[in-house]
Amino acid sequence: MRPSFNLSWIAATDNIGVTAYKVYRAESLIATLGNVTSYSNAGLTPSTIYSYTVAACDVSGNCSAVSNSVATSTAPLDTDGDGL
Repeated sequence: MRPSFNLSWIAATDNIGVTAYKVYRAESLIATLGNVTSYSNAGLTPSTIYSYTVAACDVSGNCSAVSNSVATSTAPLDTDGDGL
């Protein structure tokens, strides 16, 4: 089974109203979501470091600067099935 990472954040506010979030991995857009505050990135490569940022967008299409980044490292591939 390939590793995954669950990302969540605090809802942003905007004078017009936040309607979407853009999720970036290593500065590349990987998802545009509705007004939700979590994302699951599945199918990642074992033993790899990933960095994520999020931007909030309003109904007019104006998006914030990206958030501070958060990094995670996926576990090595379990080749012997012992779960370690």
